This record gives sequence, structure tokens and C-alpha cells, in this order.
Amino acid sequence: MLDELINILTCEIGLYKELVSLMQEEKRVLCSRRRGEELHKLAVRMETLVFKIKGLENSRQDVTNRIVSSYGLRGIGTPALEDMNLSKIIMAVDEPYKARFQALRSKLGALAESIKELNRGNGIIINRSIDNIKTAFLFLKEITVPETYRPSGKMNSSL
Repeated sequence: MLDELINILTCEIGLYKELVSLMQEEKRVLCSRRRGEELHKLAVRMETLVFKIKGLENSRQDVTNRIVSSYGLRGIGTPALEDMNLSKIIMAVDEPYKARFQALRSKLGALAESIKELNRGNGIIINRSIDNIKTAFLFLKEITVPETYRPSGKMNSSL
């Protein structure tokens, strides 16, 4: 069971690294002028990746449930199953698993921070782009030549 959890966590790390790479690519595309098609392709790739991550998360939860039962981590004074995390499993296992889980936990934490930072930065770029679009729209609205005819067919007198 512990080896199975290590394999799942290792796969998750690989997927999170891929997600970081895609988010860096997203940042590059957001800063470029050619956005439409590339952003769509990135969104599809990210969606597929998130689906894979969710599948691994479910597998990890199943293995965690078995570890919790096997190690007797549920009982009086112990947290509910939802509150079980890698730190609590690390406290319950012996070496060499303890060191391996600590290393994996460290990598996952670093990747999570990278993802949060990239997400925050990409959000700023997107918000600035939206502001630029709004400004351009208002500018174009102001310089638009009024129509010659009203919807009723009568000539517009403001010309």
C-alpha cells in the first residue's frame, strides 16, 4: 500500500510539473498578440491534465483510506478520514517510507506554490487585457459615426 501511494504521488508530481509548464506557456501566449487559437489549445490541454490529476487524486484517496485502516489511524482522538493528510501518514510510518514521503510532500508543496504564483500572475495579465478591451471599446464607441437613418427609416437629424 505504501509503495502504491508513493507511485501515485510520483505520478501526481509529474502531472503538476506538466501543469506548471502549461501555465508558463499560457503566460507567454497571454503576453503575445496571437492569443485566440493558442489559448484554446492550451485550455484543452489543461482540461485534459486536470482530469488526469483528478483521477490520481481519487486513487490516492482510496489508497489513503486503506493505509488509515491498516495503520489504525482512525479511532478515538484521531481526525476524520477527510482530515487525513500526508503529514499524518508520515508520522505513522517508519523508515525508509518516512523519508520518501517527506521528500514527495516537499516537492508537492513547492509545485503547489509555483502553480499558485503562476495562476496569480496569469490572472493579473488577463484582468489587464480585459481592461484594455473595455478601454478600446469605449474609444471606438465615442468615435463611431452616427447612422444616417434611424430604425424607423427617417433621416437622423443629428448629422
